[in-house]
Amino acid sequence: MTTCNGSYEIINLQNPSSSVSTSSSSRLRTVRAKSGSLSFISSKYESLDYDTCENKLLVDEERTRGYPYVIQTDVARWFLFFLIGLFTAAIGVFVDIAIAHIADIKYSILKHSMDQCIKDCFYKTYLIWLGLVMGPVLVASVLVVYIEPAATGSGVPAVISYLNGVKMPHVVEFRVMVTRVMSTIATCVAGLAGGKEGP
Repeated sequence: MTTCNGSYEIINLQNPSSSVSTSSSSRLRTVRAKSGSLSFISSKYESLDYDTCENKLLVDEERTRGYPYVIQTDVARWFLFFLIGLFTAAIGVFVDIAIAHIADIKYSILKHSMDQCIKDCFYKTYLIWLGLVMGPVLVASVLVVYIEPAATGSGVPAVISYLNGVKMPHVVEFRVMVTRVMSTIATCVAGLAGGKEGP
């Protein structure tokens, strides 16, 4: 039997059907937060540890490898930072170029429709404009809602959580990045108040 102590559920591990006692046998018990309380811990998320555990074995290993190993590790780290920056910039340039080209196509279609209209036919241009706005919005919505829901929002809170040591599922996956890039392009082409900088 379980009893509640505030927002915590206390379970006696020796006999789960009995009430929790205060005798020496109650040392084998666990305290779990109830779902919905502020102290609830989800098992879906894993904790990351970025700290290097400095112990005698690690220090001895670094000493035996010598100073060239330290230099090689630092150069590899800086090269990785350079590649990440280059890749991020390439994605940003791709998004800008794609938005510019697709927007040019969109506005050339609207211009052609306006040029063809002589009298009492602006409703056709209006319907074309509605289609050219609603189409990209539909594409962006389907991508985020049905293909990859982890691509919702700006992604900044998820990355901050990840960098703080919380391993959230589907945060740094390639599929999320592709979905976010494509939905950002579609959002900007549609003319919504959003983009690479965030909403």
